[in-house]
Amino acid sequence: MLQSKPRFWAAVAGYACFLALNSFSLWGFTFLPRTLLGADASDTWRIALSITNILTFFVIAAVGARGKRIAEKNVLLSATLAVSAGLILLLGQVFAPAFGLALASGACLGAGTTLLFLCWIRVFASIGTPSAKKVLVFGSALSFAPFSLYLATPSEGILFAVFVMAFATLVLLYCVKESSETESKAAPATAPTRESTQPLFKPLLCIAMIGLIAAVISGIANGGAPTEPLDFTQQALLIHLQNIVSASIMGVCWIALKKDPSITATYTVVFPIIATTMLLFAVVPDPLHPMLSFLSSAFFVVFSMVVPMQSITLAQQRNLPIDFVYGLMAGVLYLAEGIGSILIGSLQSAFASMAAQPLVLAFLLLYACSLVMFFVLHKQKDGADTPERAIAEQSAEQERDILKEKAESLGASHGLTTRQIEVLNLVAHGYDAPSIAKKLFISENTVRTHLKRIYTLLNVHSKQEIIDSLNAA
Repeated sequence: MLQSKPRFWAAVAGYACFLALNSFSLWGFTFLPRTLLGADASDTWRIALSITNILTFFVIAAVGARGKRIAEKNVLLSATLAVSAGLILLLGQVFAPAFGLALASGACLGAGTTLLFLCWIRVFASIGTPSAKKVLVFGSALSFAPFSLYLATPSEGILFAVFVMAFATLVLLYCVKESSETESKAAPATAPTRESTQPLFKPLLCIAMIGLIAAVISGIANGGAPTEPLDFTQQALLIHLQNIVSASIMGVCWIALKKDPSITATYTVVFPIIATTMLLFAVVPDPLHPMLSFLSSAFFVVFSMVVPMQSITLAQQRNLPIDFVYGLMAGVLYLAEGIGSILIGSLQSAFASMAAQPLVLAFLLLYACSLVMFFVLHKQKDGADTPERAIAEQSAEQERDILKEKAESLGASHGLTTRQIEVLNLVAHGYDAPSIAKKLFISENTVRTHLKRIYTLLNVHSKQEIIDSLNAA
């Protein structure tokens, strides 16, 4: 963990600046790039950025899936170069507008911000989850402080503010990574296997549904009856209020109550709120739809805070590369959000005169969420997917394998036959004569004969002495 308060607050400030930088690029402040680039170039830039962001997450996951880990210095250097190139191309687009410049700038910033996400998740893993949770909570809550630089800067100076935000993010990240690397080293991980990645399926399903439904709700709220649009300051206050609400929720959960909810547990809490929000769209007036969108967006932010912490937890429990787990989960989250935005946008364009069509899609997604909810709860009843159960089963399996190996070694060293070694192994695992007979499809008398011979060859007189001999093997 971070040992000093200056380093902790440097991490908080760095993460807050990073979130403020994403407010210009990756997230919902369309006024910023539109003010700087204009509507058409801004759309091109944002599409390139979003696609590259998603692809980079999956590339990171693919590299991690091969059991490889990109060197720390290479990740941060690549992020610095990508962000710098994106901002330089953005500067060129401002003074000499061109489709290629907007496209290249968006692609570079998309890759750069994703690599910065990877840098931060590695910092969180190295400083320990207690410190990481505090950095996430305080950084999210305080992100409005660096973002206020955008508000204080005239529209013609927004690019300068973006450069300052990027520079502050990189400098603070360099400082935090240097200090955290001297305190903790990444634990070795193995390449993912089918068995080790199986517990990731349900969290990924929950993440996908949240990303999809949040985008659809936002699209429905923004596509309702015309209302007076929010100005930039109002939009900034509203979205950062979501960050504060989400940070407060996770702060109470993580820090005050010391709970660590899994992604599936978070989904079971969020689902009733999502369902209620979807139903309210059909009855509340259009001017109130943004408030419903506020709820869905706030819980999307909650999920975006839970995902990195649960990525670290699952990676440690399953001995998986953190790059693989986080790259996969974050990629699925942003991909689902993008698909949801495309779905609702296409539906609203195709059925512009039919206001009920978006609500039809919303209720179909609500049905899909219900299926996911049923699947999650059904599996959780027997505890088969819980990390504790998985770890216990894995430990029991390893213990069984060790006993089997000891039985084979002890039996071979004392001249036992193959069948006698099988009987010895079953005795070590707690089987009695009748159950051994059923297991090996032999009579109980044959089992007793084998046991007598085992006692003689091992020079023991009870099952406890057999166990003691196995433990000493």
